[in-house]
Amino acid sequence: MSMKRKLYYLPLIAMFLLMLFTPMINQLVKVWSFPRKEENRIFHDSLHIDINLLDDFPNDFNLYVNDNFSFRTPLLDLFNYSKFRIFKTSPNPQKTIVGKDGWFFVSQKEIKIFEGLLNFSENDLILFEKEWIKRVDYLNKKGVKYYFLIAPIKHYIYPDKLPFGTFKNSKVKRSSALIKRLTNVIGDFIIDPTQELIQSNNTTYFKLDNHWNHRGGEIASKLTIKKISKDFPNDKI
Repeated sequence: MSMKRKLYYLPLIAMFLLMLFTPMINQLVKVWSFPRKEENRIFHDSLHIDINLLDDFPNDFNLYVNDNFSFRTPLLDLFNYSKFRIFKTSPNPQKTIVGKDGWFFVSQKEIKIFEGLLNFSENDLILFEKEWIKRVDYLNKKGVKYYFLIAPIKHYIYPDKLPFGTFKNSKVKRSSALIKRLTNVIGDFIIDPTQELIQSNNTTYFKLDNHWNHRGGEIASKLTIKKISKDFPNDKI
């Protein structure tokens, strides 16, 4: 290796060693301190060694280091900022999806429902049917009129705002399958505002929230009142 190349590599080696040892040194001498942000969980602030359970130690040590790393807070801030501002993606995709035009969507169970990965099985529909038959029988004996309002998830109302690569694989929504099943068995008692919410010219859901706003609530309320008024034409609602 030539002397020129050695001189070229020396700064890189020095930078690598500095990045490697600075957090370790700061952990000991506490030159810089950073407030820990609330993460809605219990941190691993202590490390215990049980000579009889050494198999657990590597994982416990890893959790302890992750939670007490010296520059953890600023590095997490940098990571979150770069993912959200530069790459336009969610820093925590397991919980939140960053859609188009600043729209946020819940990930987790909702995106699986939208993609048809959690559709109701035949056994699920049978269980729903039995439960509603039991409820209807009880309410009929009490002289109570019953209704079932479906609250559609945001993904179905604004699929065009979902990020690229999100696909609705199922042709039939699981709520549609449930509505069809219960309507055939019990009758027309379900209120589904999905189409009205889609067709509304106004925004019916909050951009940064998973719930419908006042306009969405108004649409659902009017449909509910219309349904009740049809069953009780002589009553003022």
